[in-house]
Order: sequence, then C-alpha cells, then structure tokens
Amino acid sequence: MTTPPDDSNLPPVDSDILPQTTDDDATMARLAAALFMASRNFRVFLAKPNGRAPLFNNWQSLATTDEAQIRQWWSDHPDANIGIATGGGIVVIDLDEKNGKRGIEMLCSRLGIERWELESETFVVRTPSNGLHLYYLSPEPYANAVNLLNGVDVRSDGGLVIGPGSTIDGKPYKIVSDAPLTSIRDDLIPILGKPRIRVAQREPAAGWDIPAAIDQAIGYLRKREPAIEGQGGNAHSYVTAVELKDLGISQDKCLELLFAPIHDDGRSWNETCIPEWDSNELAVTVANAYHYGKDAPGSKNAHHITLLNDADDPATGIPDDLPDTAPSGMSAPARATLAQRFSPMSEAEQDAIPDPVWLINSVIQVHTINFFVGPSQSYKTFLVMDLCLSAASGLAWCDSGKGEAHSMRYRAKRPLTTVYIPGEGAAGVAKLRRIAWRKKRGIDESIPFYVTREMPRFADADHIQALADSIDAAGIKPDILVIDTLARAMAGLDENSAKDTGVIFEHLDYLKRRFGCAVIVIHHSGKTPGKGARGSSNIDASADAVFESEGDKQTRTATIWNKKQKDAEAWREPLYFRGDPVSIGRATEPGMMNQSLVFYRITAQAAPAALQNLDRLQEVEAALLACAGAGCIGTNTLAEAIVNTRLLNEPEKEAKVRANTEMWHKLVENEARTLRRQTRHTEKGKQVPGGLLSRFLMSEPDAKDLIWTLPPENSDK
Repeated sequence: MTTPPDDSNLPPVDSDILPQTTDDDATMARLAAALFMASRNFRVFLAKPNGRAPLFNNWQSLATTDEAQIRQWWSDHPDANIGIATGGGIVVIDLDEKNGKRGIEMLCSRLGIERWELESETFVVRTPSNGLHLYYLSPEPYANAVNLLNGVDVRSDGGLVIGPGSTIDGKPYKIVSDAPLTSIRDDLIPILGKPRIRVAQREPAAGWDIPAAIDQAIGYLRKREPAIEGQGGNAHSYVTAVELKDLGISQDKCLELLFAPIHDDGRSWNETCIPEWDSNELAVTVANAYHYGKDAPGSKNAHHITLLNDADDPATGIPDDLPDTAPSGMSAPARATLAQRFSPMSEAEQDAIPDPVWLINSVIQVHTINFFVGPSQSYKTFLVMDLCLSAASGLAWCDSGKGEAHSMRYRAKRPLTTVYIPGEGAAGVAKLRRIAWRKKRGIDESIPFYVTREMPRFADADHIQALADSIDAAGIKPDILVIDTLARAMAGLDENSAKDTGVIFEHLDYLKRRFGCAVIVIHHSGKTPGKGARGSSNIDASADAVFESEGDKQTRTATIWNKKQKDAEAWREPLYFRGDPVSIGRATEPGMMNQSLVFYRITAQAAPAALQNLDRLQEVEAALLACAGAGCIGTNTLAEAIVNTRLLNEPEKEAKVRANTEMWHKLVENEARTLRRQTRHTEKGKQVPGGLLSRFLMSEPDAKDLIWTLPPENSDK
C-alpha cells in the first residue's frame, strides 16, 4: 500500500482542472479533484481507470464525501477515475456531442439561450467529447433517461457521471464553471417530464438482505437465463431485478449480486449477458424495478411470509388469524396491498384529491380513458397520431399556424411521452406516418414518442403485465398510451358483450393506474353516424371521453365531435381538418406507399358540404334536446329519425324538415302550457291525456320535463 500524498504537494483546483499533467502528477491530480468534489457535497466513488464504469459493484452504497475514505481509495487505486453519484437532490443534464449527437445545440435552441449562458449559470463540466455536464439542485428526483432531445440525457436517483479530473484516452473532464449549484431551470422541467414520485416501500417483515434471502437470490441468478440484446433484454433484466426485490434483496445489494462472481467459472450474471450491461444502464433498470415493481418487497421470501402470518403486521393491517390465501388464491400480502386501493377516505383526504386538469387543453384530461371512434377512412388514426406527436413536440394539435392564441386551446402544457400500440403492424405508424409528420412539421430532434413492436392480447392478463413490464424496463414513464384499434386488442373477445368489454376496461384501468397516464383507444363507430362506438353500450358508458369522427375521402377532410367529456364541458362545435400528402422519398418496394397524409385544422366554411351536413344533423339533435329537455324520449326519437334517414343531405327536403321541427317545438310548448294550467299536483307516473303526451312528471309546479313515448306498434297513428 502506498502512502497518501501530502496536501502541500497537491496541485491547485481551479476552473480548468489540470488539463496537462505528467505521469508523476496524475495520482495527486485525481485525488485533488476527488477531494474538491467531495468538498462541494458531491458523493464520490472509484471508477475504472480510463473508463466510465464503477470499480466496485456496490458503488451506490460506497459513494461518500468522507475525506479519509477518499484518500485511502486513491492511495490504493491511484489510476482510478472519479465517479459522482447523482440523486439525493442533485440532477445532472448530460449534453452529448459524440457520434453525430448535438446535445448542446438542441438544448440551447429549445431554451432560446446562447451557449455561454448555459455554461455559466451553474456548476458545469466539459467532457472528453466536448459535451457538457450541467449540475443542478432539485428537490424532486427525475427518471434517468437518454435522448430526451437529440443528445440530451438526464442523471438523477440511481445514476452516475464521471467527474472532473478523470480522463478517457488521455482527454480530461474539465470544470468550465465553478459557480455554485443553482436550482433546476423552470424551462428545463417540461423537457425532463414529470418528477418521479417516490414510492415509500416498507421494509420486508424479515428485514432486507437476510442470509436466507441472499442464498435464494444467488441460486435464482445461477439458473437465470442471460439478457440478450434484440430479444427483450431490457425487459428480461427488469424482471430479474424485480424477482430479487421480491425475495427481500435491497436495491444496492441487487446491483452487487448482478455483478458478483456467482458462477463456477467466476463470471457474474451480468457477464453472461450478450452484450454485458453498462453499469450505469443496469443501475437505471434496477432502480425502475424497485420503483415500479408491484409486489411488496420480500413477498416471495418464505421467511417473510411466515412472519406476516404469525403476527399482526401494523404496516399491512393483516390479523394473525387470517388464512394465507383468500378464496381466490391471492396471497395475504398481495391482498393487503389491494385493500389499500379500496380504503374509505375521510373528508380531509377527499379535499386533498387533485382537481381534474387537462393533459392536452380541451381534449384529454389526466388519468382518463378516451375513445376516438369513427367509420373506416375517417382518418381517426392520423388525427390521434398528430395529437400525440404534437404533444410530444410542444405543438398544438393539427396546428393551422394561425398564431399562439389560436393554438393554445389544443396544446399540451408540457412535452408529453406517448407509447403507441398499433394492432396492424408498427411499420405504417413508425416508418410512414411518423416520418411524414416530422417532415411536414419540421421536427429534427428526438421526441418522446414510442411504438411497440406488437399488440398484446387484452384478453390475457399475462400479456398486459408483460406490456407494462417492458415499458418500465425501458425506463419510459408514459403520459399517454394509445391502443389502435380496440378490435385488434379484443382478439378472442366479443365487443358486443358487456362482460368482455368489462375485461378490456379492467385492463385499461390497470395500465392507467400503473403509469398514472391517460389512455386513448381507437375504435370503429356503429352503423348510424353520431351514435357512438360499435359494439356494447358499455363502451360509451365506461369511457371518460368520447370523440367521433367522419371523413370525406375525395377531399381528404375530416370532422371530429366531442360527444362526451367527464368533469368538463363537451365541445359546442366540431373541429374540421384537411390532410396534405407528404412524400417520404422513394418507395422501398414497387407498389409500396411512399407518402402519407398530415392534417391541419380548417374552418367550417372550408369543409365540404357532406361533412357540414353531417354536423347539421348533430346540431338538429342538440337543438331538439335543448327545446324539450334531455328526458324527452319523443325528442330523441325525432332526432334519431332525422339522422337515420339523412334527410338533411337532400337540400329540397331540408326546409320541410326544419319547418316540421319548428311545429314539433310549438306542439311541445303549447301542450306543456295547457297541462300546467290543468294539473298542478300530478303524482309521479300518473297517466295524463293530451295529444302526443303519455306521461308528465312534476316535482315542482313550474317543472318543464316532458317524457314522450311512441304509439303502440299496432297503432295506425
């Protein structure tokens, strides 16, 4: 063991930390830099010489600001680089400039600032590839993520960066701004997404990392297949970490075991993976597993379950005489976790529930299930894709370019992350429509819009669980999930069955709850325009919002009505859209599509007559209901007859229909006045004579609610 260098011989630390050092100075330079970073309250650990990976597997628990420990480390490992553990109130924005990435330019452009401003407002380090590490203070942790913009990554809880004083291939990490750390910029927060909510996980009943649990975990890892890139490697590693958590292994110990030499040939589980995980990437995957894993820590450890069932557990409220399993076969810990969702709330807890808010102004609310329905060729997929791509880019939905005030109504409040689940193959979404949209909108940087390779079977709970696990494993925190289409998702189920659609909504609710996101489902409409979704009435009834579209293929135009909106007022008028063809270049194969439509909003006057007529039908129905009240069955029937027969599509009959409608209104009003004069206190449900009226309900003398019924089927009236 060598003697630690004397402080008097340490090189000075300044804003350009030892850009040139001799071999003799190198050890002291690294020690000086490590001590300097620790003095600024950065947690330091040993990283591999000339590398970016930690020297020890349990680096997260070892990272320290202790001067004596740091001196000892660099005495034992003089060539080690300096690792900095992020999180604990520190967030680092990593701006990458290698391999064609342009992180600095992308971020400056998004924030509307110059590079010198970025390099001077907080503590900043230049990387060997001429990128930047921007250190900020943040009371909230953010998800570790890559390519939020092209070359813009974030490191927070469970992450790491390499600190100044380190070198890669002889090129140093250098401090370019020694300014005190500042709080994270307000305009950076929308780029980073929602802060990760800290999940308070109780300690397993038997405690973390008991010897029996460690032995069980090592046995599991010895038998566990390796993660293979391109074959679900992310999800496989995520599930591996979840299993260790469920055995009662702590997060730090989990990372240590994944890198530990557990095999007879001395290899670790990670070394069997193809390729091996980078330590930072695997740390992110493990952090996600411990953050999002649904079961209680230690729930699969036999000793843990024995303790739970042997005594009352104040953390779960499970009494000691409760059987191990409910009649359904659910374990006691799982049942206790489920019970928390159904616990009654006091008034104070009710007051604390967040108010309903828009995720996308006037369109999508947070934590809702939204249906976009329409017949084939009504362009509903195009419009939903534009909605999500625009939200990811900070643009307004199908923006017509008429200015900020015009477009704010349909704009997300911050960039939103979407996971799009196509049922007809990913190529049309990912390779055609997405590329055409980016070209038309002039979007160059990477945006948080993800597409799954396949559609899971929503009839199969294992498929839904696998979908959720794969999203977690990728470190994605979606704001919106899109299911395109319901018919594809319901393979093996009957969309006309209330029972089967109930299964679908149960799984949609699970995804919404697990990710705290909104869900959009694209579905076909029924045969009658304006009458909602095809299939069971349970679909329209259970959805939080329903949008219905119609399209005109000849003019490439579409209209959308908001038919239902929970906790908000539905639109008073429809929106109109027109699509422009956008070429994406030469077709890859003869006869294949090489262009797609990109839509923008237009005025009602610019829409074709066919779509305007459809919307007038909607207006007639709304006017009739407004006249006689929502409880008037006769009014509904008249409106439905007009819609079904499409009378307003025939100009010569339009005047007659409107005249007859006015006559109907007068009839309703006159008979209501007459009836009010004749009857002041009618019992509920009593038959009342009077023309077309069959019943009149009155709770107050001036009540106006009229309820109509059609004549009997055998009547000739």
